[in-house]
Amino acid sequence: MAPTLDATEQKPQKQRKKLVCQRPTVVATAENLGKKGKANNSSSDPLKAQTQKPQFYPLPIHRFPGSFAGNTASFLPPLRMATLSDVGMSFCLPKVSLTNSPTGGHALVSMVITPTYNPHYASCKVNNGQMKTLMNKIMMKHYEKNKVAEDFLQEIERKIFSLEIHFSKCFQTAIKLQLYGSMLNGFGTTNCDVDLSFVFAEGAPSWATSDVVMRFVSKYLVDLPNVIDARYISAKVPIVRFRFQDSDIDIDISYNNMLALHNSYLLKQYTYWDQRRIPILGVFIKKWAKINHIGDASQGSLSSYAWIIMLLYYLQTLRPFGLIPVLQESQSGTGPRVVHGWNVAYSLYVDPSHCSKFNGSVYDLFLGFLHFYANQFNFADLMVQIAYHRIQPKPPNWKKFAMAIEDPFEKTHNLAQGISEQMLTHIRSCMLNTISVFMNAEHISTFCSANDVNLMFIEESFNLNEELLGKLGEHLLSLCILPNPPPAARRHRHRSTSLANSLSNSTDNSSILV
Repeated sequence: MAPTLDATEQKPQKQRKKLVCQRPTVVATAENLGKKGKANNSSSDPLKAQTQKPQFYPLPIHRFPGSFAGNTASFLPPLRMATLSDVGMSFCLPKVSLTNSPTGGHALVSMVITPTYNPHYASCKVNNGQMKTLMNKIMMKHYEKNKVAEDFLQEIERKIFSLEIHFSKCFQTAIKLQLYGSMLNGFGTTNCDVDLSFVFAEGAPSWATSDVVMRFVSKYLVDLPNVIDARYISAKVPIVRFRFQDSDIDIDISYNNMLALHNSYLLKQYTYWDQRRIPILGVFIKKWAKINHIGDASQGSLSSYAWIIMLLYYLQTLRPFGLIPVLQESQSGTGPRVVHGWNVAYSLYVDPSHCSKFNGSVYDLFLGFLHFYANQFNFADLMVQIAYHRIQPKPPNWKKFAMAIEDPFEKTHNLAQGISEQMLTHIRSCMLNTISVFMNAEHISTFCSANDVNLMFIEESFNLNEELLGKLGEHLLSLCILPNPPPAARRHRHRSTSLANSLSNSTDNSSILV
């Protein structure tokens, strides 16, 4: 038999229910609203007992020293929880002042409605459940809007095919242009660059070097009428950069860049382990880094590729056994595969059910990613790498670098070698500031009030239209920008030559092709 309450225990509940029903009929005046509610703070108010205490979001715990659960309260601001007293306040009526005739005593001279309350005062108070749901939707909508669409990718492939035909005629041998980079690795967007690797399909001739081949590529691009802004860039890896007239996307061609191609396939393989969260996280982190001016290696910060490596390393370190595995340690007996002197072998096995053991949302993982690198990771002694399970210290010759991010295949390449101590400090400050913005529900409440969004009767599964979600996402990202700009980048020497100058200064080497 279910336990029952006696009459003395039931009486307070009836009284509380009666008061709750009567609360919306209370008339609000400038006096009782302006003084933060002596009534609200009164111990006799039965609604006071239902006020929820601020709560903190649980985030993933990592294997590095320092428990996140113990550090949560020290660096994350509490979320503003809506209370029943706030809900009642939204129903309060404005103060109405009536003025009668001083002589007749009965004629109404004027009526003034005093705006003593904000109609969305309570309806836009966002609680922690709504905050999490809304941020997940913002990140997912951002990905759906900016991911590489299938028709867009097909258009790129058609242009690549036309370039292959043109170069094959010019070089008098079969040419392959292999797509790599963001367009291939699963983290691309509609406005990212197109990276192509130029390969001789039947084997490279003896005269072929990166510099010579790229100069010929720049020369032969002149024959294409729809190519604009083409230039040859002499660097460690020479490239030719150009655009098509009907597109605003830069296309970079490099020679025989096979390591980059295998890198792209490796990152793509990692996305197969959790296609629901990993691509969304990667695209949003790239957007966040770009907004904060810390996503461009040429400006002394990190490349988008380096940010993706940092994300994958973070996901590998999640307890108890990582959201994703270490594919280069799980080669399943395939043996090494050497390209340009480096082993590029990795496991092709995929277990999508593995990620179902982790219930964290993309919002939880994004905040955990920021906290991990802003507060826990030891950049002075350790390096970020995705090739080994065990923690890897910095090599002795990398101690001079503020950050160390190892390329998955080319082990001597530090992806963060251009980062200064000042830039590292700025990056971590951006992370801490973003945590405070994305954990503060007041920013969403303010946005909803400004855009006349009433969330009063909407539960955690509430919806905003796509336009408002986009505006809210841009609003929150704009709040993440620090007032102080990033430190000035170190000067890098590279030569960029337009096609006109390249042709006028070069000699006729057509005999090489014979």
